[in-house]
Amino acid sequence: MDLAVRTGGQCTALMQALAIENEVPLELLKVTATGTTEEKIIDDTGKRLACLAESLNIPFSLKTVMVTQIKDINEDMFEIEDGEIVTIYSPLVLSHLVGQPDCLEALIRVLKNLNPCVMVVTEYEANHSCPIFMERFSEALSFYGSPFDYFEDSMEQSDQNRFAFEASYFSRGIKNIVAEEDDKRIFRDMKIDDWRNCLTKFELVETELGLSSLYQAELVPKQLASGNCCTCYRNGESLTMNWKGAPILSLSA
Repeated sequence: MDLAVRTGGQCTALMQALAIENEVPLELLKVTATGTTEEKIIDDTGKRLACLAESLNIPFSLKTVMVTQIKDINEDMFEIEDGEIVTIYSPLVLSHLVGQPDCLEALIRVLKNLNPCVMVVTEYEANHSCPIFMERFSEALSFYGSPFDYFEDSMEQSDQNRFAFEASYFSRGIKNIVAEEDDKRIFRDMKIDDWRNCLTKFELVETELGLSSLYQAELVPKQLASGNCCTCYRNGESLTMNWKGAPILSLSA
């Protein structure tokens, strides 16, 4: 179950790993992709994944679940058959509900009741939920300095992709964190220690991401320009990705 499938990069990596796994034969890889907008993009992603699955000889199906808001997800939307092994991928999703604790609790309980064998959570490694303005301002300045620095090292200033990303996503995030208050603030990222405390309350047990996970994570930035400035570190049982030593993302299971 993918709470934000987007272009399906994570599913592609999963398929490639399953294709070389011979110990347990795979009967069916069923992906349920949830989304709030851009259903056509999800459908296009499903078609590309189906083609890849066919080329890898992996039985595959994809179901799209559209909701008005991610908090509207409920157990009845998922068709789980007896004997199916359930996994959940939550990339940069839970933080959008930090400002709505009742909704966050309801979503986590729904996901837990689906009885997954593992839930993988990726979030920005930043503290943007502080009610004190100066602390939020300082944290936003420190955090957003890393992606701006990455673009400066890796892309020309005239690059239209860079301009679009900086002008849309970055500017929207900075404005929301710094200038908005109360219910209008949707960017409320938390650091890995805070997520540990949050998820532990629901009796979810952190699972160790071993050396193999660390090795695979380190391969990703090596494919990018200036990727040698990206490093991955262990943080307890989890991982963090850093740009020139500054934490950017956390990955936990």
